[in-house]
Amino acid sequence: MSSNEVFLKAFEAIRRRFALTLEDVTPEQLAYRPHVEANSIAWLGWHLTRWQDAQVSRFAGQDQAWLGGWAAKFGRPADPQDTGVGHTSADVAGLQASAEVLLAYHDAVYRRTVAFLQDADLAREVDDPVRGRDTITGRLVGVLSDNFQHVGQMAYLRGLLAQSHWGVH
Repeated sequence: MSSNEVFLKAFEAIRRRFALTLEDVTPEQLAYRPHVEANSIAWLGWHLTRWQDAQVSRFAGQDQAWLGGWAAKFGRPADPQDTGVGHTSADVAGLQASAEVLLAYHDAVYRRTVAFLQDADLAREVDDPVRGRDTITGRLVGVLSDNFQHVGQMAYLRGLLAQSHWGVH
């Protein structure tokens, strides 16, 4: 199995867990925050998708899906830098989105990621504003780490709301 295929399987796992976590979720559950400084399911889903969109679009040399109409669907400005990094508690509380819009945006970004990974040169070096030079492989590992953490946090919040075990087996 090639590295590209491993990444494809990993992003597919994120997509499945993302969809399962949003299945039958209510607007109240999407907005729930167990503490005033905590993230909501909606914000976590939006952020992990925004980060994937921003990073993969950069590697592919294309505009982010966010700029092609998704920002408007979320009622937010089409700012390519607005990925959630540095958001305040008020910013988190202000992000409102339906499960349908979250899932549709995530699916659009997932399709773009799959298209990129089909023949991506994962050894190609890219400039990273924080880490300096890195390979696409190195940066995709970072994107996946972030995505897996956040989709797990989304599932954890679903479990808190259900007051029982909930999650992906």
